[in-house]
Amino acid sequence: MKRRVQFEFSEQTYSAIRKLAERTGETSMAGVIRDALKVYAWLMDEQMAGRKIVSVDSKDESRRELVPLAMG
Repeated sequence: MKRRVQFEFSEQTYSAIRKLAERTGETSMAGVIRDALKVYAWLMDEQMAGRKIVSVDSKDESRRELVPLAMG
């Protein structure tokens, strides 16, 4: 079952979503939001499992860790 939801975004947020759609080749803003929610859910699941989210630079192997997201 699909449900329709409407959002109101600031111009800045709308522009950011539009740019993500262009960068990813996504044809709809709804697709960008769906993908973002999948990533957010994965991040939360990983953190709840006690894992760290780390970005590793392929050139020099330097690492940056994502600051844990708020979990209520």
